[in-house]
Amino acid sequence: MKHVGGLQKRDHLNIGQIFDNMAKDLQKPTPRFNAFWNYKPIPLYMGESSFSTVSETGYFRTKKKVRVICAGNRSVKTWTSLLELIMVFTGIVPPSLQGIYPWEQTLKDCLPGGKHPRARRCRIIVQNYTTHWPTVIKPILLGGEQSIDTGLLPEGWDEYDKETHIFTGPDGSILHIFSADPRENVDPVFLRGGQFDMTVIDEPNTQAVFEESIARIIAVPHGLGFVTIEYCPQDGFESWHYKQLYKAGYNPETYEPLPPDEADPHIFVQVATPMDNPSVTEEGLQALKATCRPWEIDARVYGRYSAMGENAFFPVEILSKWQVVPDLNAPYEYAQCDVSEVDADEADFEPKVEFMLKTEGDKIYEKQLAPLWKVWHKPQDKKRYVLTADCSAGRRDSDYQASDIWDATDYAKPFQVAQFRMQACTILDFAYQCAMIGTYYGEILIAPEANTYGEAFIQAIRNYGNMYVRAQISSRIENPDEKKYGWSSNIHSKLNMLENLYEFINKSYSINHVPFRSIHTVNELISYQEKIRNDHYGATKREWGAKSGMHDDTVTTCGIAAWIIRKEYEKINIVRLNKDKKKINVDLHAQRMKQSTQENRCYNGMLQHKKKSLIELRRANTYPRRRGDG
Repeated sequence: MKHVGGLQKRDHLNIGQIFDNMAKDLQKPTPRFNAFWNYKPIPLYMGESSFSTVSETGYFRTKKKVRVICAGNRSVKTWTSLLELIMVFTGIVPPSLQGIYPWEQTLKDCLPGGKHPRARRCRIIVQNYTTHWPTVIKPILLGGEQSIDTGLLPEGWDEYDKETHIFTGPDGSILHIFSADPRENVDPVFLRGGQFDMTVIDEPNTQAVFEESIARIIAVPHGLGFVTIEYCPQDGFESWHYKQLYKAGYNPETYEPLPPDEADPHIFVQVATPMDNPSVTEEGLQALKATCRPWEIDARVYGRYSAMGENAFFPVEILSKWQVVPDLNAPYEYAQCDVSEVDADEADFEPKVEFMLKTEGDKIYEKQLAPLWKVWHKPQDKKRYVLTADCSAGRRDSDYQASDIWDATDYAKPFQVAQFRMQACTILDFAYQCAMIGTYYGEILIAPEANTYGEAFIQAIRNYGNMYVRAQISSRIENPDEKKYGWSSNIHSKLNMLENLYEFINKSYSINHVPFRSIHTVNELISYQEKIRNDHYGATKREWGAKSGMHDDTVTTCGIAAWIIRKEYEKINIVRLNKDKKKINVDLHAQRMKQSTQENRCYNGMLQHKKKSLIELRRANTYPRRRGDG
């Protein structure tokens, strides 16, 4: 019985026979062996200067066991990773890499007759056997249908079992092709089966697949054991590839490699572009750009991370320009609010805010170790501020608890001044954070989304003195004096909010104003898309939301802010700050809200339907209705 990944029993050649066959291959025109033997990597992967900014070592010079190639199209990232895999599989190093490749002697020692002779085990992880393997990987190994398309896997090493998807070499080494579709939750247990000397993961895949591949190389003896993942950086800024791999070697703000003392000691990251490939002409480069949609150029041409949606809702051309403007690199501090002594029943949200510098707070903020506010502008007297919030379950695997504070003093040029964005934060703590920072900024207007978790948010800070009251527009409301707190999102209000935000972005661009400070907000706006779906009845349905792998929480917060600023500006108060910025006074609007009765306020009022009770109805109709009465 055959086992996937297991070595097949067969007669293996000794070192003399293998090199005799190599000598014969060099004397006769065997296309694939010659292609492999004469292959020359592009200068970038050899560590030479090129168009891209490169680290001190190139891909073929690094001694790190985990390698990442984050590259645009036509940067030969797949050819490069598979070339090394074939070197490990065959134990042969081409002349172009002899004396350069740091594992050359290790491979020689593994050949029959070497110090540690043994068969090698290699693996290529594809996304599926149907299209990815035959159209991308197989041509690189075995060549295409045309004779001029020559693969790299030498003749004699290409014995392939279609049932197990395994190539077997003359010395017993194996090369396993494994399908792990990232759209399906592939159980990583299927990746087990002993140690592998090298694994190549082609294109983005799940974190479980990557981690299991790492586990397969830990105990590989005699120095081998590599994992390479190569992909085009289009999977978004919330993806694990971006957070754990790309940022392990590159600074996402400058697109420069991290200094050696700051880079991950175990992960090598190489960024490449088609401009690094000497065979790409200027005409070819322009042709590549012409095939890209505007929002794809960053990733597919320049090898920069991108999260653009397939059918972007917002003007990507504008947002892409804003990604690199100084406003989004403006200096900021972190604010930490101590909510341990908050007394929500007594509306005691006295601000206890401590600030820390960017360098101190970045790691805490990035790793979500503590609730922090990113603050670009501290509160100022006689300004108009509004705080918006989008609530979630508050778990590490949920959406973000997100909140923005906007300076709306200049009606035409509002801008972000602070942002909170954290997943593992309970709804109670999040509500207290917003109430405290809202008090710190002048007991400013707080406008949370009222749906689902938003109701709990409103209930938690129901006594806060300046909560957003939404307009009552239905003619069927029995009690027009009943207040509805928070922003209500439905298919109509959501579309109106999104269209207003779209207009707001275009208007800001037309007057040369950048309203955003948070790169997270801009990235989420870029990845926000409109989808057209058909239900099982055949009816067309429009949906709006983030691209897979991204979030849209800050789209909601800035959308609510833009709506209130542009449509309900009269609700935003002018703050009055004392010198110590602790005791805050606002204008009469907030004071009137404080004086309103408790049962008519916030969440309590929301749940009180003003219809008559059953007892009241019975009392109103004292005499029972008889059969036959009109």
